[in-house]
Amino acid sequence: MLTSLVALLWAGYWFVAATKLKSEVLKLIQNANTEPWSVVYSDISLRGFPNRFDITINDLKFEHADFNISWSLPYFQILSLSYKPNHLILAFPKRQIIRKRQQNMIFDSARMLASISFEDYKFNKLNKFVLDIENSELALADGTKLKANSSTFAIRTQKTKNNTYQAGIRSNGISIDTPHNYSFGQAFVWPQDEVSLKIDTQISFAKAMKIKTKNLPPVIKLKVNTAEIISPNFMMGSTAELSYLADGLPNGNIHIRVSNWSDFLQKSIKKNSNLYDNLKFIFKLANDSDELKLDFKIKKGNIFLGPILLGTFPELFNQ
Repeated sequence: MLTSLVALLWAGYWFVAATKLKSEVLKLIQNANTEPWSVVYSDISLRGFPNRFDITINDLKFEHADFNISWSLPYFQILSLSYKPNHLILAFPKRQIIRKRQQNMIFDSARMLASISFEDYKFNKLNKFVLDIENSELALADGTKLKANSSTFAIRTQKTKNNTYQAGIRSNGISIDTPHNYSFGQAFVWPQDEVSLKIDTQISFAKAMKIKTKNLPPVIKLKVNTAEIISPNFMMGSTAELSYLADGLPNGNIHIRVSNWSDFLQKSIKKNSNLYDNLKFIFKLANDSDELKLDFKIKKGNIFLGPILLGTFPELFNQ
């Protein structure tokens, strides 16, 4: 009798929780499905009783009308355990298609999984998100291929500071193949060495990020603890600290350090280009040192190197 009662209560819990999870997923799709965005799918199913909630969305497609770009997935899965429904696993297909102005970009991977957890059961306030991708290849329409052995993107709430998040990227074994012997245009040749990427940042928003809110809240502070690109013969590192006032323009400092840069550029820039001739000026600026250090000052969106105004910050980074 007791066993039957427990089983009945668990079945009732599973049904209620499963209905809640499916409802939240449909709300997210509905919220995203507003102009200029369009989100369509063929069907959605929920399985996994008694221990899991497994949602499968088939033929999922995101499209942005203004940018004329779409992202198509043959399926997309949202998985969780019955006793921990606020911790989700997102499973992506091995092949995804990104279409831009009638041209397809094919993204293949051996494995692409994400883990996302929320601070409550309303699936709104983010706690942590981690995306892992193994053996990926992005093939562009012109034959160029961007490859990486492994890549990880992570973001988590920083408990000691309100509305502040730590975000990072790790990617190893990055390489680019082009149909023209690694050439880009008339001046640049991509090095054939594999490179790795490492970025660690701290981002403070005006208020907490919420999944159900379409737009991110304004950034009030951005700190780059580490940003590095490393190859066997080249290293570029950067740190930065930017703050945003009411005008939405960044203020702060950016520090860049490049090691073995002259050898990298001499191998990368074609000798018959005007850009190669301009290397002599850069050598003099660095006093013929193979380590180049640059300190930039950002004032109300303007970029200064010493007293020299170089230009303005890209609008992407303005609030």
